[in-house]
Amino acid sequence: MTQNLFFTVIGFILGIPLGLYILELMWMSSGDAFYIVPSLTVTNVLLTAAIIFTLSIVVNLMFSRKIKKLNMVESLKHLE
Repeated sequence: MTQNLFFTVIGFILGIPLGLYILELMWMSSGDAFYIVPSLTVTNVLLTAAIIFTLSIVVNLMFSRKIKKLNMVESLKHLE
């Protein structure tokens, strides 16, 4: 669970500038007919972070219950 949260943090940090770059490419390629002013505020970033980390924790908790019940020996024998 810790490793998944670590990857979520890295993805969130790298996703903000990468997302802005992709949005800029979309705006430049759309021409003059499509005009939207971007608004990236601290509130938007914090709300997005809260949603992402909440979903990540919920998914981790759901899968951790299934992983605890998983018997690796039987799973490996099943492949043979």
